[in-house]
Amino acid sequence: MSQFDRIQLVVLSYNRLDCLPKLFNDLLIPAAERGVQVTLVDNLSEPTLRQFLSGYSDVGNVEIILNDENSGVAKGRNLAFRRSEREFVVYLDDDSLMSLAALERVPCIFDEIPGAGILAFRVVHGITRMIQNESGDRRAMVGNFHGAGHAIRSEVFERVGYLEEECFFGAEEIEFTMRVLAGGMKTVFIPEIVVEHFNVPRACKVLIRRRINWARNYAMVLFRYLPLAMASLFSSRLLFSYLLSGFHAIGFEGLLLPPAMVIGAFKGINSRNPLDANGVAFYSNPDTRPELGNVSVTSKVLRRLNQPRGI
Repeated sequence: MSQFDRIQLVVLSYNRLDCLPKLFNDLLIPAAERGVQVTLVDNLSEPTLRQFLSGYSDVGNVEIILNDENSGVAKGRNLAFRRSEREFVVYLDDDSLMSLAALERVPCIFDEIPGAGILAFRVVHGITRMIQNESGDRRAMVGNFHGAGHAIRSEVFERVGYLEEECFFGAEEIEFTMRVLAGGMKTVFIPEIVVEHFNVPRACKVLIRRRINWARNYAMVLFRYLPLAMASLFSSRLLFSYLLSGFHAIGFEGLLLPPAMVIGAFKGINSRNPLDANGVAFYSNPDTRPELGNVSVTSKVLRRLNQPRGI
């Protein structure tokens, strides 16, 4: 059995006709030809994109699932994850890309790290090459994986279940990572596996809705898994970060972020499932990546003031 035969490659798609031809030509079809099971779920895209996808419906090792609704990120991914019969699932966004050589290495890395339930790949912008999930240059345990590119040991689904479908968009990765940690497995950053993420922009109304969902869902996760006092502090810091980084630029809709976080907090309290002491210590550590409100506001301000200024 080749390493490719151990992999299911999953893509969730929504109106990315500008990206999918390259993804199919450069990765999906070559991977399928080598034995990878490719599953693409389309979240009710426009007819032109569905017509494009229909051209691949009879390709060997390629399964196209045309969803009859836009079910969101978590539920859409779960449609494919539940169909996997391979040892490992590699997930890519529809505006992401990785090399065949990198894909082939994934099973070997899982074999090298038996305690890893999730591999968090290094994600870089496809044009600027800016790293989008900076976690150093060594393999290390992290508190979250980047949704644009990662891999999951299929055993994880049997142990802890699938992605939280309450998260239509935002925080589904951190919620799953916390649950995997509680289930006795780790999320490990793998800097040598690089995924290009092109960050193709969405319409403004979609971005506003996503940011509001993001705020609500992160608060829900914090209040579900962390002590209430810590969750309150971290939520406040996150809200400050949103505003500091420019989320207020969405206009009056930015006023919806605080009440969205309050709604999320109540959802989290109503579904409490606290981490054990080791899990709480891990996520409260300011060195845990990515930041989840565990870095003080003072540290953020000082870090920004100490950044080199352009001439």
